[in-house]
Amino acid sequence: MLVVAIDHGTSFSRYMSNWGFESRDAADVKDAIGRLALRVGADAVVLDAQGIAMSRSWAQPACETWIGGPDVAFPELHDVACRLLAIVRAASTPESILPTVKIGALVGAGVSMAGVATAVSHLDELSAAGSRVILEPIFGKAVTDAQRRTLLSHMASISGHLYLKCDFGPGEGWLEGLGTHFPDRWFLRSSGAQFDHFLDMFRRVQPHRALGVIAGTALWGDLGRGIALAEDGAAEEFGKRLEALRAVEIAKDPVS
Repeated sequence: MLVVAIDHGTSFSRYMSNWGFESRDAADVKDAIGRLALRVGADAVVLDAQGIAMSRSWAQPACETWIGGPDVAFPELHDVACRLLAIVRAASTPESILPTVKIGALVGAGVSMAGVATAVSHLDELSAAGSRVILEPIFGKAVTDAQRRTLLSHMASISGHLYLKCDFGPGEGWLEGLGTHFPDRWFLRSSGAQFDHFLDMFRRVQPHRALGVIAGTALWGDLGRGIALAEDGAAEEFGKRLEALRAVEIAKDPVS
């Protein structure tokens, strides 16, 4: 599954400035990138909560539009997810707007496993009830590979429905853990990588049962002003990148 992320918080303003747009143009630029992403082959688009209004006008029956959320501490995850889901459900949206939210959780070296257990169990209940929730653990530099894997195992022991969005990580142990504990329930994030590097990462995670990718600037960040204007050159390159990722996805060995 190929998901294009557009909302990058304050960093999106940097792209706007580099492309010669004013901050007041942000909604129009995001709208243009979202429409283009769906036109050239993306399965879904991640927006911020304010993006619901514009995505209503897309009326793309074959696509999904997900709502992104802020990076928060584990104890706050459930409340944030509930608020975002309420926004989605309250909106008068076409079927292409699904009750799916993606939220990031800040993980430090001293993260409380008890706090993790409470938050993850609540998120899992939301997912089990049909509201897909994607959790993105954002690890601090002090978090070791062993701590990452402990957290992963702990979350998997609690959750049977939650999805994850994760980075490539520090080594094979992390990827093996994702494949073991969250098979076909985790997405690879681009983590600021250039596209060629990200494509290579996606190839390397295929044995570890990634469901797909959720990527933003790796796909569109270096395409310049043309990506916001849907100019032919930028649109063609955008499409080629999605095609390359799709080819990797299709070529992965079937699960026996």
